[in-house]
Amino acid sequence: MHLPSAADQIRRFECLRITDIETRDWAGVPGEVLGGWDGDDVAPIAELIAELPAGKLLRCFLPRYGIRAHGSEGVLFEIAFCFRCNGALTLLPGRDEQDLIAFDADSTPAQRLLEKFKALDPHPAAPRGVPG
Repeated sequence: MHLPSAADQIRRFECLRITDIETRDWAGVPGEVLGGWDGDDVAPIAELIAELPAGKLLRCFLPRYGIRAHGSEGVLFEIAFCFRCNGALTLLPGRDEQDLIAFDADSTPAQRLLEKFKALDPHPAAPRGVPG
């Protein structure tokens, strides 16, 4: 999957548990910050995202987790991930357009990324009616 910014521009990633799956016109990924990665931990997360292979987009798009990438000047991009329908919604600050990309949620990089998200989540099991 293409990263919206060069990996060397990313200084910190925040992991979000998405709290609003009903609204589709987000200015940013809505959610609770579960934690994040900075310093030497940024590159492995960027690599996992960059290694996400293309997949077939299904219908649900009910994302549970997202990331917010920070650079030295502020937020670079945000991505919401739905591991059930293979959808990744990319949001860029100051732009209205949203880019929904299909990725293979069963791939090794996707499963490793999901493990990283769940490791920060004190309640990793999806609540009833909210898929992963």
